[in-house]
Amino acid sequence: MTPDQQYHDEFLKFMGICIASWAIVEDFLFKICWSSPGGTDERAAIVFDCTPGFRRHLDLTDALVKTVLPKAESKSGGDDHPDLQQWSALCTDIRELAKIRNQIAHRPVASRLSGYPEQATRWLELFRSDHKRLRGKDDDPPLKLDDLKTHAGAVELIQRRLLAFAAQTLQRYVPIKA
Repeated sequence: MTPDQQYHDEFLKFMGICIASWAIVEDFLFKICWSSPGGTDERAAIVFDCTPGFRRHLDLTDALVKTVLPKAESKSGGDDHPDLQQWSALCTDIRELAKIRNQIAHRPVASRLSGYPEQATRWLELFRSDHKRLRGKDDDPPLKLDDLKTHAGAVELIQRRLLAFAAQTLQRYVPIKA
């Protein structure tokens, strides 16, 4: 296998790891949503599945979790309860990482080449499509292999934080379903 083929395979491997890691995050969100009070298993699945898109799944879960966590101590603008602060910070971090998730899910992949043929450097990247560029959207730089590796690690950390939140914090207010 040539170095170009190895690089190509590694790039696609990390794209797959990132996509699969986000599927686990989405599954955790469903389990948290499913554990919200007042819903049956089937109803939770229907509502979650009929809510299109990752961001809406997060928004739905966020809204439901906020119904069971303690509110601010005082109505005059006191600080949010520490458990609510923890959840809000987690959601903020997920929303920030989801921007890269969306790039991985929706950007085209291109092979790039620079330099002279005898010393050429070849790489793959997830690049901004022409229709996004022409509409002034998606100004983020292309994603390369190192970006995917970094993102995979960050999503794994989000998975751990979601699991810990469900098991250690949310469990005090509602039973978490497996």
